Amino acid sequence: MADRKALTKEAKKLIAATEGALGRRTLQLAVRERLSLFERLRDDGATWDQIAAFLYAAGLRTKAGSKVSGGVLRVRDQRLWHTVEGVI
Repeated sequence: MADRKALTKEAKKLIAATEGALGRRTLQLAVRERLSLFERLRDDGATWDQIAAFLYAAGLRTKAGSKVSGGVLRVRDQRLWHTVEGVI
């Protein structure tokens, strides 16, 4: 697995990206800026639920303060990769 300290640092950057000058930004915008984090974690064999738990431990929360599910992260990632690859 990739260096946990480096991954945690990247996770903190993702969390910081959810806060904009005018308030909360969408998760999709934050994920778009940090696709490489998800790619690294998936390449290391992490499941979406493991990634969600890792990000929750690092401080990522929904507007309601709960954990973002692995399914939500998976869908966001897939949509963004399709956009990047020109599928959508």
